[in-house]
Amino acid sequence: MSASLNKSGTMLIWYYHLPSVSSDAEIEDLVESSINPLLSLHAETEIPFTLAITGYLLSRMEKFQNTLEMIRHLIEKGIVEIAATCFYEIYPPIIPLHYLKLHLIKDINIKKQMLDFTPVSFYPPNFTWVSIMEPMLIDIGVKNVVLDSSHYILSCKTQVWKWSSQTEDKLNTLLKDTVINNKEIHKIYYLSQNKQNESQKSIYVFFRDFAAIEKLSFGNTGMFHQPYNWKALQKYCQNLLSKLQPKEFVTLADDGDRINPVSIQNYTLFLKEFISHPFYRLVDLSDVNYSFSDIPYLPSFSIGDHLSFWLSDLDGIHYKNLMDQVYQIKKNIQSDYLEEEIMDLQDVYFLFWKTISRKKYYLEKIYNILKKN
Repeated sequence: MSASLNKSGTMLIWYYHLPSVSSDAEIEDLVESSINPLLSLHAETEIPFTLAITGYLLSRMEKFQNTLEMIRHLIEKGIVEIAATCFYEIYPPIIPLHYLKLHLIKDINIKKQMLDFTPVSFYPPNFTWVSIMEPMLIDIGVKNVVLDSSHYILSCKTQVWKWSSQTEDKLNTLLKDTVINNKEIHKIYYLSQNKQNESQKSIYVFFRDFAAIEKLSFGNTGMFHQPYNWKALQKYCQNLLSKLQPKEFVTLADDGDRINPVSIQNYTLFLKEFISHPFYRLVDLSDVNYSFSDIPYLPSFSIGDHLSFWLSDLDGIHYKNLMDQVYQIKKNIQSDYLEEEIMDLQDVYFLFWKTISRKKYYLEKIYNILKKN
């Protein structure tokens, strides 16, 4: 599907992941209550969207052949684009580069194998970005990435320095906010120094409109989850979409399980109400003709703060220390031994959940590795 160079439109991107501690019943519930209804609705409306299922979850879906066949059918019809993810949902800033790249390669390979599709778009875990991803994605063949609008705001901040004679640390620095027009996040950007140089590959960047996501699907309070409030949803979307100018695109990206038995009614009404509105997959717009401007450098970013969320507790700090010991064991062995186990242990489940008992799965696994080696 191609877009007129002067058109505007919307991208819908839905992300799915479940960790290895998930039971077969949990996988089945996600498929039956969310993935299948989403696929069926888009098959009915023929509205295109981008589907980002982690490689691990996809491998657990192998017995759901009807679902996989529906995905393949929608790919063939140009309705579904499959995005690359990390094989597990990881926290990139603490992952060695070797494994960061391995997660991408393994994810892409399993999607080639199971869906006969080679992803060129990337949905990073929890919209977390580390700057080394730019050359790595280009090297792997990825052309597009979806990031959070707050990341764009960070990239526009201006660094200033402050000298102080009152303390021993005489030099300090801070990032000052730059005035941002909300419409800026509806543009498509590219990571490249020279867009006119055809030999230089670029990464095209789509920033999701988090304000719109918060209004529509976030958590369980968005308008999609309010089946008796259709008029308000209709009015909000009409206002949002009617203001788009040429080459402006609203990117809506969120966890796929936001589409569920409660929200499917309003999501259905939304798609059918705006069926004539231009919807695109990321791959449809990864072209220099649609991009607005370049971003010379994207700083590393995470929605969850490194110290106050991911490593905010002793569990997180200790787990990172244990993983460093495992990396050293793996380095000393110098073989593929432990590679699969390490990738599983890199899932954010342990860091994300602070008190849940199912975390013990990861501790027991890491303990057995350290005990044997």
